Amino acid sequence: MLDQSDRITCMKPQSPDKRDVSFVKVSTEEQALAAVKNDPQVFSQLPNELKTEKVCLAAVKTDYSIIHYMTHENLTREICLAAYQQSPSAIRYVPESLRELYNKYTAEKRHEASVREIKKLRAMAKQDNAEAQFRLGRCLDIGEEIPTDEDKAVYWYTKSAEGGYHAAQFLLGCLYHQGEGIPKDLEKAVYWYKKSAEQGDFSAQVNLGFCYYFGEGVLKDREKAVSCFIKAANEGDTTASQNLQFCYYNGEGVQKDLKKAAYWYKISARRLFEKENYNGGIYYFRANRKGKYALDMRIHLYTD
Repeated sequence: MLDQSDRITCMKPQSPDKRDVSFVKVSTEEQALAAVKNDPQVFSQLPNELKTEKVCLAAVKTDYSIIHYMTHENLTREICLAAYQQSPSAIRYVPESLRELYNKYTAEKRHEASVREIKKLRAMAKQDNAEAQFRLGRCLDIGEEIPTDEDKAVYWYTKSAEGGYHAAQFLLGCLYHQGEGIPKDLEKAVYWYKKSAEQGDFSAQVNLGFCYYFGEGVLKDREKAVSCFIKAANEGDTTASQNLQFCYYNGEGVQKDLKKAAYWYKISARRLFEKENYNGGIYYFRANRKGKYALDMRIHLYTD
């Protein structure tokens, strides 16, 4: 029990967009429980003495983001499971130093959820759902709760690409381009880049431009390369902007124009790059098959 002088004053919530100026005194566990159930954000103001397991659990059950305020002393298995049950994305709010512990406590539930998800993906993939086929291919590729199988992964990527899913078409183009999991075939890479680009995938547009620029799988045509880069850059793609800066600066596929080179340089620098990061050259996207961001195949830049 806290002394009167140790009491914490918390705002009493009224409505989501308006709070009353009246206050409620919090000095016991019962009062703290009531306070966090009404407004879980007051948890951060509570003294450590009132952050009991009951209070912590009540706060997290009301708002899973409150797990952000937990420490090694009060983060329990029940609290982790309560947060995870509300949302699998609760880990975003877990302090970095506690994520290993959180993952340990929620491992079984996450495994069960993954197994259910993969079972669902298999059923949908067999019904020719192109997105499910792509996602199942990713699971088989990186071993998410199931053994890796590159051959089956490529099989489902191909089915998805043939079904018109642009992300699968782009990835399949990357794999043929790099010769990963399948024999290298630059003509097939260009074919799938075109299919994906036709659906508005500007990463595929960038890679298609790269192929035209260097004559990989297609006749070298730097004017077409610049055209591809312009389409992607106009959609906000930073890599395409940087490639255009290089082309205009060197007069590659377009008349040399230092003003336009400066313009595209400023665009790419404002979007992502700092001056010291640019070392010249034409960039393209490389598939990061085993990487952390497995579902986003547009994260790894490779300089030729």
